[in-house]
Amino acid sequence: GLAFADISEVDANIIAKTYGVDLAFGNSQEEAHLHALALSEGLTLSNLNQYPLSLLNSLGFKAQTLDRLTWLGLETLGQLKRWSKAQLELFLAEDAKTIIRYLKGPWRKEVAPYKPKISLVARYQFDEAVLEPYRLEPVMQHLASALEVQLDGRVADRLMVQAEVSGLRFSATRLSKEPLSTSKQLFRLAHLALEDSGAKGLAIEAIRLELAGIYRPISQGSLWHQRESVDKAIQAVSQRFPGQLFQYQEINPYTPLADFAFKPISLGQKGDSSESQPAYRSQPRKRQTQQRQPASRLANS
Repeated sequence: GLAFADISEVDANIIAKTYGVDLAFGNSQEEAHLHALALSEGLTLSNLNQYPLSLLNSLGFKAQTLDRLTWLGLETLGQLKRWSKAQLELFLAEDAKTIIRYLKGPWRKEVAPYKPKISLVARYQFDEAVLEPYRLEPVMQHLASALEVQLDGRVADRLMVQAEVSGLRFSATRLSKEPLSTSKQLFRLAHLALEDSGAKGLAIEAIRLELAGIYRPISQGSLWHQRESVDKAIQAVSQRFPGQLFQYQEINPYTPLADFAFKPISLGQKGDSSESQPAYRSQPRKRQTQQRQPASRLANS
């Protein structure tokens, strides 16, 4: 394989001796890559312009393109480098995209940190091929729970299901509309992906769930971060605006009267909050009593 590293020559030599690999240096990734190709071909390391055009075979150049360049009398990279960018694009067509970056730039001077793709996998092998959902669903639920444990607070955005049937592999990938974090979400999406794969209803010998696009969600901290605590902030506001900061405590949610359903509690006051009085009190309603009529009058009517 090929790997780029931005390290000193001393450290590079230690790596070469420890792991038995070949190293090539350059002022850019493209230059180092060409030197490394020349080293793998058994060529003597020299100026880039002196390397033969056959070195481009390792970059994916077509043999027909190299033959056309040879017919024109070109033998080295330096001769091809004299061409302008427009000439390279016109003559080399698709192959120009590869060689222009090595001959004309832009050259990459820095090496980005390596970030391996993280994927979580859970797999189950059945003793016998299963057809019925009652044998398949508990396994899928078990795999979903195992993936939830592996996430460990992270979330994923893609789920791939792979089923093995008689030596064949049926797979499908589902992109979730919401971050995947719970076994319930994973189980539901795995069902949909299994239907997309076409393996549902077949004799499944093994099933495999894989999560990709894994990241750790970022949450906003408290608004009082690196300031006073909430209690101190309430005290500061109450001292400047006495009696203006309060909250309501529910007393009886079934009463139709607001002053009997909630009680305002002033914030920032020391002492028992139960002593605080309601902000207002409605006037008691006058009950409308029905006057009783004499029994003789009721009888006559």
